[in-house]
Formats: sequence, C-alpha cells, structure tokens
Amino acid sequence: MSNSEEKTFHIGIAMAGAVSAGAYTGGVIDYLLQTLDSWEKAKANNRAIEAEFGRDESKGYDPTLPMHNVVIDVIGGASAGGITAALTALTLMEGFHKASPERPNKLYDSWVNLNDAGQTSTLEQMFSLRDLELSPEGVPSLLNSDPIEQIAQRALTLKGQRPLPPYISPNLEIILTLTSLRGIPLHVNFFDNVMTEAQKRGMDPARPAHTMKLHKGVAHFRMYADESAPDHILPLDPANEQHRQTLIESAIASGAFPLGLRPRLIKGTPLKYINGMIKRMFRLEGQELDYFELGTHADPFDFIAIDGGTINNEPFGEIIAVLEEKCKPKGEDYAIVMIDPFPNFEEDAATPAYDKLPPMAGLVPGIIGAIRGQAMMKENEVVRGFSSDFTRRMIFPKRDDDPYPISCGALDGFSGFFKREFREHDFELGRKNCQSFLRKYFGIKKEEATDVRIYQEVPRGANPHARFVKRGEDSQNYLPIIPDVRSGIGEAKDRTQIKTPDRIPIRTSEVMALQPGIQKRLLGILTHGVGSINRPRKGHASEEDLWVSNRMLRYFGKKEKPSRLFRWLKKTGFWIWDKWLAGIAAKQLSYSVLEAILKDFRKRGLVED
Repeated sequence: MSNSEEKTFHIGIAMAGAVSAGAYTGGVIDYLLQTLDSWEKAKANNRAIEAEFGRDESKGYDPTLPMHNVVIDVIGGASAGGITAALTALTLMEGFHKASPERPNKLYDSWVNLNDAGQTSTLEQMFSLRDLELSPEGVPSLLNSDPIEQIAQRALTLKGQRPLPPYISPNLEIILTLTSLRGIPLHVNFFDNVMTEAQKRGMDPARPAHTMKLHKGVAHFRMYADESAPDHILPLDPANEQHRQTLIESAIASGAFPLGLRPRLIKGTPLKYINGMIKRMFRLEGQELDYFELGTHADPFDFIAIDGGTINNEPFGEIIAVLEEKCKPKGEDYAIVMIDPFPNFEEDAATPAYDKLPPMAGLVPGIIGAIRGQAMMKENEVVRGFSSDFTRRMIFPKRDDDPYPISCGALDGFSGFFKREFREHDFELGRKNCQSFLRKYFGIKKEEATDVRIYQEVPRGANPHARFVKRGEDSQNYLPIIPDVRSGIGEAKDRTQIKTPDRIPIRTSEVMALQPGIQKRLLGILTHGVGSINRPRKGHASEEDLWVSNRMLRYFGKKEKPSRLFRWLKKTGFWIWDKWLAGIAAKQLSYSVLEAILKDFRKRGLVED
C-alpha cells in the first residue's frame, strides 16, 4: 500500500490523578510510545523496500505488518495525570527513547528517580523546614514542596530538540485540569436584553442576575499554535523556554494536592483566555453571550490554583471534544484511552444505605462524599462521544489476583514517596499492563476491520496478520489498533511478554526511622503556625496591632493599647507552647502518623516486620 493510501486512526489519552502512583501512568506511556516507535520504524522499512523493490519478501518486505497510521492528537490529565501529560510532551520534544535506570527518559527520571540525591530521599527532603523559614505569613503546606519544584525545573531543560514523530500530531494538544480557589464569577441574567457595560459593573438591581463562581479550569496548550488559534488555546513552541515554563507551572498547579503540597499562584493569565475557556466549557464558542456574562474585568486574571483532580479528576470530556473536532468532519475514526491507577469499580452495595437517621456526626462523611461526588460528576461527558464499541478503553493496574496491585496506592497515593522500589515496581507494572492492553484489548473485530477504514487491504475471511490476531473473550478474532511488533507466536510470543515485577516490601524499621523527620516537620508546623499569629503582619505598624491582641481586646470590649501584663501573659503563653507543649504534641502526633502508615501498608502487603 502506498503512503497516500494508508488510513489514520486517531487517539486521545486521558490520565487520572494519582499522586506518586503517577509512576504507574508514566510506565504505561513509556511502553505505549516504545510500541508506536518500533512500529513506525518497521513501517518505514517496509515503505523503503516497497519503493525500491516492490513487495518483495526476499528483500525483507513484511506482508504481515499492518500499514495503517495511528496518531495521538491530544493528551491530558489531572494532578499526577496532568504532570505526566506535560512530561510526555517534553519527552517527545527531546526525542523519545525507552526508559531504563541507566538511561532514564523524563518520564522515568521524574517519577521513579524523583529528587533522590545521595543519602537524602525525596521524602526526607519534604520534611525540611526551609519552606517554613521562608514563609513568615504561615505554614504553606503539610509537606515541603521544594523537591517537586526541583523535579519540574529539571524536566524543563531539554537535552537537544527533535521533530515530533509521525505518530504524534504536529499540533499535539495538552490539557491540564486546574482548580481555582478564586473562582470566576459568572452572571446568568434574568432579562431579555443584553446588559450595558455600566450595568455589568454596577449590577443594576432592576435587572437581576444570578451570580455563580466557576472553580473548574483547564490549561489547554497546542504545539506550534499561531495567532489564528482560538482564544482557549495557549501556544507551546518547544524552542520557547517561556512556553515550556508555563506548561511546567500549570503541571505543578494541577498536582498541588490540597493542603499536602503548596498551592500555586498563577499570574498573567489573559482575560481573553479565561473568556475563551468558559465559552468552550459551556459549548458557547462563536456565540454572543446575551444571557451569560463573565463577571470579572481583571486583566490579567491572577488566581491561586490547587490540584486539578479536586473537582475534575478524569478529564475525558475535554479529550473527547478535541477528537470530535478533528475527526468527525473528516469521517475519521478515533478512540479515547483512559489511564487510571485508582479506577472506581465500587459496587452500589458498597455504598452504605441508611435504614434510619444517623446522628449528626454520622452524616459528615456522607455529606462530604456527596459534595465531592457531585462536583466530579460530568453529566454532559458521560454520553458524549461514546458512539461505538472501540471508542473507549481503560488501562488500570492489574497484578495477578492482587486486590492492591500497585505499591504507590497506599496513603491515598503518597506511599510511593517512601521507597524507590515502590515506584520502580509501578513503572514496570504500567509497562506490563500497557503491553497486555495493546495486544489483547485495544483492537477491532477482524470482520469489521475494513468497515473502520484501517486494515482495508484485509479481505473478509483472509488472515495475513495472523501474528497479531487475538481471540477475545467473546470468541471473536481481533486485530490490534496499535500492533506490537515485538509480539510473536507461541514460545516466541511468551519470550516477549513482560514479566510481572517483583514487589519489594518496606521494613517496619525503615518506616520507624522516619519518626524524627516527621516529628521535626510537625513541630515546625505547630510552632510556625502559632508563631505566625504572634508576628506582626505586613502593613501593621507595631506590636499593639497584632492579630491576637486586637481580637482579644475587642472581645473584652477594650479599645486602649494592651497592658504590660497582657503582653507578658501573651509572650509567656507562646514561649510555653514553643518550648514545651508543641514538642510533646509533635512527638505524640508523629507516632500516631506512623501507626496509621503501618496499618495501611500492612493491609496492602507492603511492609514486612
């Protein structure tokens, strides 16, 4: 088949949040790119032979090799998935190669190596108090986030630059979810006419509007986007360091786990982009908003961002929208692949059902769960774009019959910071699961292959690609969308299969050895948090204006300056807390934290005594 006759199948990849289990997602992407890379080289070899000798098998032409094209048009994610999307883009800019400990690519280096340096692990660095020393206003986060910054800046540097490979769209789009604490004010106008500019600013009570705040956002990049790109697109030129920096900043913001890691202050976002993002989110592109008004006039629009997975942890809707725009007008086929280290396979029976009203305290978990569950619900995206049986697939952790297949899944995804071997295991498990997915599940029924406009050289009943055919659980024969050229037949096939990685547990003594670091961090948080209350804040003239003093004086109905006795008592109280009580509290809390860590590790088989 000539190159002009080869058909293209399009793919979008959505990656869910995972914290340190991003190592699993990184492994999946590593094997996916390796497979595409190997297949592309095999096709290029076939084309070169055909151009010179025709399809002469004696010259090395492989008639069993599928010659259609697969192109990844869009990748995106939330939290660790968003970070992996950014790392994937940077890896492709630099030139992909299969990861190994001796020759890591950006995916392996960022997720497996983290910021380990010499004898100091990344987790120990996260117990450092340096961020507290540089934050007089208060505690920025439970863990020191400086190592995350250092990993990101390391990933930002490109060791050379190469063109994107043929299996990646030249205008690849990268979508990262964000959660804005500021929120974007939106006004739904309950009147017929468009408001004037003055009415927008003054909100004339005679023309009422219902005001809401949108906290869900996305950072949507497009490679080599020019000035003609829509307003909701941010440009990403690999040669432009500022573009790469914006990508990294957005990735860090998407992964800023609430309270656990430091939030990000996103500055300089043009109002034009905010407006375009909202119009796209509500499917209002190209329309004049006569009933829907953006309530902010701040340009640029600065905001504090936290983990994008807080309210949008599986951004498949955004990925589908890009695929629909690119593929539907041309009648081309596409698929969305979800990578989720923590898939929710919960049965309805697992959700508690109340047969009587519980006490107030018993309602709290249900209320929090209902609020977050509804925030995560995507009414429009649930049915959008799912038009055929090969359109959607999911890759998730599978390790024999282990109910806890990944090592980084404990502690809500933070366990990967405790041991490098946990991350190595999950990276390799991701590669193994991706191999199984491509060979066994990501395919098209052989009888339908010609209808999908790939494999159109395969006549019904013929089987020239027997090497790649997989018999499904429904007893149907399937042809792969992405052929794994490493796969063989029989014993040869077995030799190419990745083995299940060995799980190396952590010793109880290794966990207990972290107690001094945990205690130090907790003590720093307790003393720094209370101490920040006692320090003068920016713009306050003197100690008489301290927050505690003012609040207490107002409580007692006094307006005069605090007495010497009051100041002495206050200083004495803080001294007792700093020198005695905080230390006792930090020590007790550290052992409680370790007890909870070991309990979760034991449940998942991650610890040995």
